[in-house]
Amino acid sequence: MVDYPSDLEDILIRILSDHTTCIAREINDRAHFEHRLPFESFRNLRETRDALVTKGEIQEVSKDSPYGKPYKFYHRSGANSTTVNWMIRGKHKFLLDYAKRTARIGRFGEDLVASALQRLGYTEIETRKPLSKKDIDVFCRDRNEDFYWIIECKNRRQEINETDIDDAFDNAERASSEWNLNVKPALISSSVYNRIPEDDLVPILRTGSVYVPSMYFFKLYQDVLGSWFLELVSGVPNALVELVDEELRIC
Repeated sequence: MVDYPSDLEDILIRILSDHTTCIAREINDRAHFEHRLPFESFRNLRETRDALVTKGEIQEVSKDSPYGKPYKFYHRSGANSTTVNWMIRGKHKFLLDYAKRTARIGRFGEDLVASALQRLGYTEIETRKPLSKKDIDVFCRDRNEDFYWIIECKNRRQEINETDIDDAFDNAERASSEWNLNVKPALISSSVYNRIPEDDLVPILRTGSVYVPSMYFFKLYQDVLGSWFLELVSGVPNALVELVDEELRIC
């Protein structure tokens, strides 16, 4: 078994002491935002957590999830069971409620990007434009009017990967063929932990936040689960407008 620095154990114990019980991604988020742990250390943190579970110092509780794999809650072995169970019930309910809102969050991000493009003078803007058996998140004509953009919006916590990039490129080729237009792809990603693959063919714009409507639920979810990457907005963020303006202008 690999031994990791004791400070990872200290971080885990501190998080579980302060917050009673947490799911894996909450541990990561709190380690990053509260304890300045870099993304590159998440794997070591996970393996340290698993080692403490094996030792019996941390307990694991599984709860149903709409994503196939169960949510796994972790708590210190000596924690008060009544408090732990109460916290698990509350957090589990938040997670299930949030899962029901992910489609809305995705559409919300697409509409924000469309509004930013409109403000910048792009034309022929459409959201969720049908292409074959799927929808293109955002479609528009470039300001120079000699080509079109299809923009995939990943308004989510998960980092983008090579598959996302390949899909964006393939969609642009398919759109060019089916619509007989000069189409270029782009990706807009939250990329909370700044893990953006480099690609010469697909511009990738990083917002650094998951945009959500300014609702009481999201503020409560943010506080309860340590999800500080959520940015509650009621209008188009100026930072998003500036990002689109700068990054698509140089492409």
